[in-house]
Amino acid sequence: SVNGEGFNYIGFDTVTESVVKIAEYFPAGLCGRNADGSVEIKGDTAYVYNEGIIRFIELNKKLGALANVSALYRVIDIFEVNKTAYAITEYQPGISLKEFLIRNGGLLTWDQVRPLFLPLMNSLKTLHENGIVHGGISVDTLFVGRDGKVRIADFLIPAARNARSQMTAQLYPGFAAVEQYRGEDITPATDIYGFAATMFRTLTGNTPPDSKLRLESDNLSFPRS
Repeated sequence: SVNGEGFNYIGFDTVTESVVKIAEYFPAGLCGRNADGSVEIKGDTAYVYNEGIIRFIELNKKLGALANVSALYRVIDIFEVNKTAYAITEYQPGISLKEFLIRNGGLLTWDQVRPLFLPLMNSLKTLHENGIVHGGISVDTLFVGRDGKVRIADFLIPAARNARSQMTAQLYPGFAAVEQYRGEDITPATDIYGFAATMFRTLTGNTPPDSKLRLESDNLSFPRS
């Protein structure tokens, strides 16, 4: 898959003989690939590109230090090669919350949501206490595993969650907070907005209107129960 920060691959660790996920830092528009596999930075974007690599490594180091957080995929390794960086994480079979809802009639009851989402709230709290903001909490980035746990996927650096950065922003309409469109800093409040919008979608079957539209005319209706 591809996002504003780079590519994600499925790989196989020949040492542990296990399936892994590989995230490659390769922001579209800022770089290209040479025939030998190395990365070539485009134009005058070297500062933004290199700053992104630093943030990419910092983010995955922080995530790697939180190996005991239940809603995270464990970071196994981080390395630099060919003028870019890679993060290797464990792979857990599962489906996105979006697909899970489709398979279960489009929505869930509060009794079904509570055991799925309450542990997720604690994990988000831990992330925020450690200076990590996801910036893309939605039905597309939460995954339901075969073990019944909900995990958070697709952590990106802040520039890839900002519509006014030089990177292509990976935002999810209805779940993205308005500061992400304005080019402002993302904070724990950004994740809280996305988390609340995701719960709203899960409980009602309807995605909230885009946050930009809500500023102009907020017609979000509250569920009766």
